[in-house]
Amino acid sequence: MERTFPGGRGLWRADIAALRERHPGLLDFETWLQRGGAGQIEALFTGGGAAVTA
Repeated sequence: MERTFPGGRGLWRADIAALRERHPGLLDFETWLQRGGAGQIEALFTGGGAAVTA
């Protein structure tokens, strides 16, 4: 999925395919949220103080 501004300009220029080759466990933001990132963010706002991990 490519994210763009209204003018069509992309938000990033990273070569995601190349990054995935170098780092096979690389997650997109949605997957990171589903695999525990959402809980980490929630803990930051509710005083849980969870450290953010990869």
